[in-house]
Amino acid sequence: MRIYRVRVDVNAFQSLFLENREEWCLDDVTCDCSPRAGDWTTPQVYVLKPKLNKGNFSALNDCVGTLVVDAVALEELRDLLQQTRNA
Repeated sequence: MRIYRVRVDVNAFQSLFLENREEWCLDDVTCDCSPRAGDWTTPQVYVLKPKLNKGNFSALNDCVGTLVVDAVALEELRDLLQQTRNA
């Protein structure tokens, strides 16, 4: 088994923040590997330092442990990110 670590560099790359943190329960955006597609609503976010580089990975800084990926990273890592279910 391989283990990968994604490190967020907030000094070099953009980070996302929730627009209205009070409307979001942090449980809604915490990564716990449970399916979310059925009841997911996309949160409104903003970029604190928009002049920084836009990376393939981003942190949702209000929610520790949450990973945001762009379309390029999603396609490249789909096999690793996709949840598998044991029968």
